[in-house]
Amino acid sequence: MNKRIYILVFLMLSLYWVRPVWADGCGAITFGADGIAVDSKGDIWLTHYEDARIGRLQSASSEFTEFLSFAKTSAWVTGPCGKNKTSGCACPLPIGFSGIALDEKRGFLWTTSLGSKLVRFSLTDRSFREFSLPAQIISRRGPIDMDSGGNLWVLVANSTEKGFKDGKLIKVSSDGRMKEFPLPVKEFSGWSMAMDSRGRPWLTLSSVAEGKDAGLYAFIGRKFQPQNLSRVGRSVTGMVFDSRDNLWFTASEKNVVGKYPAGSPETGSVIFYPVPTAKAFPNQILIDRKGQVWFTEWDGHKIGKLSPDGQISEYPLPPEEASPVTFALDKDGQIWFSTLFNYNLFRLDPETGGIKEYIVPPPANLFSDTASLFSTRKVMSNDVTPGINSHPPAPLRHPHGYPENPQAAIFERSCNTNCHRWHRVDKAANRTMDWIGTVDKMINLNGAKSITETDQKGIIDYLNANYTLKQETEKQDKADAPCR
Repeated sequence: MNKRIYILVFLMLSLYWVRPVWADGCGAITFGADGIAVDSKGDIWLTHYEDARIGRLQSASSEFTEFLSFAKTSAWVTGPCGKNKTSGCACPLPIGFSGIALDEKRGFLWTTSLGSKLVRFSLTDRSFREFSLPAQIISRRGPIDMDSGGNLWVLVANSTEKGFKDGKLIKVSSDGRMKEFPLPVKEFSGWSMAMDSRGRPWLTLSSVAEGKDAGLYAFIGRKFQPQNLSRVGRSVTGMVFDSRDNLWFTASEKNVVGKYPAGSPETGSVIFYPVPTAKAFPNQILIDRKGQVWFTEWDGHKIGKLSPDGQISEYPLPPEEASPVTFALDKDGQIWFSTLFNYNLFRLDPETGGIKEYIVPPPANLFSDTASLFSTRKVMSNDVTPGINSHPPAPLRHPHGYPENPQAAIFERSCNTNCHRWHRVDKAANRTMDWIGTVDKMINLNGAKSITETDQKGIIDYLNANYTLKQETEKQDKADAPCR
């Protein structure tokens, strides 16, 4: 494996097992919700990495309520910031939330923030409280593992060049009390976790050694007991138990959904179900009330369903959407999911294959400080159902003023036809006020090295003039003047 491929694989895996790789810098890169949960009323709860806020969408009324933890939203959203050669500015405010756990019985919603903190949001008095962990959280998008007693189970570890070391499993009670348990593996590159019917966590830990399968460990009696799991490849990206304590998992390297039947420590049996789409990179996984196994396909750009008879069906995302980030089931069996590069929320109807997009608004405190703890706004929705059995390429759209505008031509030549379609710019434009951080990362992180410094300035100027939020621009320009 050459160096370029290794770097690409590392960045992709980082999207699942650790906080986003862009977290230490700032800029207007748009992600979908990191956490989605559905409560007993059918309301959808969201956490976003770009914002320090929690959102609730009432599906019946289409009202979106945000709960703000800071007076002003993160500079990650507003930019320009991040220590880069273009702006030279540093982020003055913290980034937002990742992951979610909803504990209605005790009236809490949990998420993670700032690398080593758990955040508890009260559903009754709408207050936020932080709990510091003893080391860096190895966070992931999607659900935070929680047992029936309301205890959270999270992993912390120290980062290394190859992955992580000196990891610990932390049990956190609903009042913030913690217990630490050292992991059975000294060094590892990735992980996944699920809770069985008795509230015991099961872990997979990926070895840093080439060619070695991920190991499975059951935490029983305060000890990690290794299980006989083999032939799964190096990475198990998602795990969930069904009502009979069969363990279901996704193995991205093998491109399969796997079943580890209850009692397998004695038999060592594993059943594999190949994903029809090649190199789909199956990731997150959940089970509905009918026993159907649902999973996201990061590189397949689809959501998959494994029926009890072993048949896999796939639902393509709308053509212009990128990878599915995380998802959740509501009480009617609808799938709510988010996508990369789009801040909005989607709902999939499994019966028809129809998909609706819900337009999630930017934070109310995006432009100025606000003392309001929460605000409610009506949300619009659009039918974005793709073709039933096809996933056609999105039509190529050109920017404003193309081809007469030289700056538009530079962007079209350097970016739109090489990296992604214009749709991503449309989406990101609803979330950003300055494109410095995005363009800088496009060049220095994503490898667009052919863009010269002159072209870089032209692209930034053009995007700022045509694809950015227009509210209070004069006030914001004045505030950002030292960074330009």
